[in-house]
Amino acid sequence: MHHHLKWILISLLGFSSLALAQSNVPTNHKSVKPALHFRAFKTLGPWTYIGDVAWEPDSDGNFEKLILSVRRKFPNHYSAGVYIANTWGEHHGQDWLKDPQDNQWKWRDVEDKTEFNVGALVQKKWSLSPKITAEARVTYEYHLTNDMGILKIRPGVSYQMTSNWMSYFRYEAYFPLGFSTSTLYKQGYYLGAMYSGISGWLIGPFARHLRHEWNNTPKFKTATGTTYRMHEDLISLGMSFNVYF
Repeated sequence: MHHHLKWILISLLGFSSLALAQSNVPTNHKSVKPALHFRAFKTLGPWTYIGDVAWEPDSDGNFEKLILSVRRKFPNHYSAGVYIANTWGEHHGQDWLKDPQDNQWKWRDVEDKTEFNVGALVQKKWSLSPKITAEARVTYEYHLTNDMGILKIRPGVSYQMTSNWMSYFRYEAYFPLGFSTSTLYKQGYYLGAMYSGISGWLIGPFARHLRHEWNNTPKFKTATGTTYRMHEDLISLGMSFNVYF
């Protein structure tokens, strides 16, 4: 009897320890949010200047982005550019930490968190038919605030449905450079349409599915002796507004 009681107590302690460890780990979740994109384009010869404002709430209702970029066209449908970005409310792995007030692990409140990023990109387009255009874009982005480098690869295709309506599909993969053990830090699928019947404007709806992979930081592993890997799915349903000067 005492022998069985001993193993029952050991099992209960083991389950309790597992539950305590799991309580330190963020959970997988999915959310659906609205979104808005506004872009202004000014072309002078081979140069195009772009201002991009995005409102893309995540599961916490945060994340806005302002991007200023310049791109240059080259022969054979190549283009290249650089940009600077200011973002608000973006989570990173370092934001999963222990709250000193209640001693619980949780996502830090990043509603007022501001970050600065810089990047460079190269893009190529191919005309597959009078109505179908393919493209591929490679971007290197460096997060100045968090000392993170990310390589983005984005293939896509556009289809001219009518004289005024164009549809598009994009896939974008985010590869972490040295700060995460995940092969893909993020990956997103974009499907949308644009209406060109208003002079100087392209306007249309879009849907995006973005999956963000999270794993433990070295600080978390040192503090808890455990590891984790989870993901966050965000579905955005929104509108894009592009104006050309």
